[in-house]
Amino acid sequence: MRAASDIEVRAPWGGMHDGQACDPAIETPRDLAALKPGVAVSMAQRLAMEDMASRLMAVEMQDGSVAIFAAPGYVRSDHADALERRLLECGYRLSHPVRYAVASPLLLSLARGQHALSGQKPAGVRELEESGTALGDVFQDVLDWAVAHHASDIHFNVSLRQAHSQVRFTIGGRYVQPERFRSLSSRMVLDILSVAWMDVRGGNGAVFDPGSEQQGSLTRMCGDRPFMLRWSSLAAEQGPSVCLRLLDRSEAGGKISLESLGYFPEQAARIGQAVGVQGGAVVVSGTVGAGKSTTLASMLGLVPAHRKVVTIEDPVERLLPGVIQNSIARDLHGDSHEAYTAKLRSLKRAALDDVCLGEIRDRETGLVFSDSVSSGVGVYTTVHAPSAAGIVDRLCSSFIGIPRDLLMSPGILKLLVHQALLPVVCDGCAIGLQELCVLPGGQGAAWRQWSGRMERMLQQDCRHVRWRDPRGCEACRRRELPELNGYVGRTVAAEILAPGDDASRDEGDCRVLFPARHRALPGARPDKHSALGAAVRKMLDGQVDPRDVQERFSAFLMPASPRWPGDCI
Repeated sequence: MRAASDIEVRAPWGGMHDGQACDPAIETPRDLAALKPGVAVSMAQRLAMEDMASRLMAVEMQDGSVAIFAAPGYVRSDHADALERRLLECGYRLSHPVRYAVASPLLLSLARGQHALSGQKPAGVRELEESGTALGDVFQDVLDWAVAHHASDIHFNVSLRQAHSQVRFTIGGRYVQPERFRSLSSRMVLDILSVAWMDVRGGNGAVFDPGSEQQGSLTRMCGDRPFMLRWSSLAAEQGPSVCLRLLDRSEAGGKISLESLGYFPEQAARIGQAVGVQGGAVVVSGTVGAGKSTTLASMLGLVPAHRKVVTIEDPVERLLPGVIQNSIARDLHGDSHEAYTAKLRSLKRAALDDVCLGEIRDRETGLVFSDSVSSGVGVYTTVHAPSAAGIVDRLCSSFIGIPRDLLMSPGILKLLVHQALLPVVCDGCAIGLQELCVLPGGQGAAWRQWSGRMERMLQQDCRHVRWRDPRGCEACRRRELPELNGYVGRTVAAEILAPGDDASRDEGDCRVLFPARHRALPGARPDKHSALGAAVRKMLDGQVDPRDVQERFSAFLMPASPRWPGDCI
């Protein structure tokens, strides 16, 4: 934010207003503090407009002029027009520019007296008992921002011992905190969560309880797209921590090809062949946030139309055309969940060909898996496992309890897939080794040594390897998230196993079903068929930064790497 005379004129939530230039935006406390002339006092009480202050307020500037602070949807509203006319009729001198689009969280903080104007406690604003509508507007602003920046999760981390609490986002697999949401008071965040919980369905508890774990889901519109927010809260020591997973419920959300996710053509073809065969299980593994559900939705799109597909999910994440989807909400504390038992009984009479179980994570879901796959139904599901070869051990673990003998039976496990997500470097600004070595920080020699060790280990020409430029470019630079400069989305690095793939079996022990070569040791030359091999292939092609491959797979067993050049900028 700069002085009013040279302020950046734009509308972050829209374009032109009635053919006029966009109003200047105040998005963060830093923008407010940098405003010249500064803000002296709110006029909400003087004008008897306290009830509107969370959406629209007049403020007196330090030079005696008067400006209008408004939430984005109110800047060019009839209410703002009427307030401007009233100010002129009362003889006030209007500032230039007169109207500012203030981010809803910041405006509500000002209205509640929880943020100082020009470093002083606002004298004209009384503490408001905010309506649910105003708090709901702030919650919607957080959601709109998350969707606009392609966040997968929103995190409200309340600190009851501190004045302000954190609102963070998971974007591109990274846990970030934009400047605009740093000023929210702890009291306000609690109020926002309490209001949002009123719309939760399938939740445990009539009201938001900061002292207990709660889960549920709610639906909100963002633009013309419906989103489901999957609510999960932890009663942490410092205060409640609420994670909201954003799930696009529009029809377009389920239509995505495996190739567009990052699967190589030969991998997509192999998955397509397996899906085309009726019966058996396809299991997708990965860590939390690895995109397993998206891959599963893509696979279901390959099932022939003449087969009936039913899903059991907790909850439904993506709407899939032609698929019969069922949401099952299970509470956190019940030892036995009748809903799952009832669905299992119904499945046997549903005359289905394939069933999708959103995730195998406990004995109940393991029971549904075992019953379905052993009866000849095709099963598609996900599980948290460190590798494709580790899926069997995970399914047989005490947490899930599927008998190993069942999994070893012919025709039960059809395909095992493991995937990881890696950030993609921007084509417009990704740099080579020589450019990397001259970035600020004086670590060129260390990076050359790093690259040389990598090339010798891989026994590959690394001349086409490209590195992320933390300065970014017009195509990838993010004003509010500089830590993501140089990246443009993520891509899958995957491995695929089927029973008998180069299997080194011990004839005396039929438990060895999958090849030992997929259990690669860190630092060894990666097998081209492993997930690490896929990541290295994309790295050598210039798609991903070697440092991201190292961070995800511990691939190169190098001594302590020099700091990222981005740390010095």
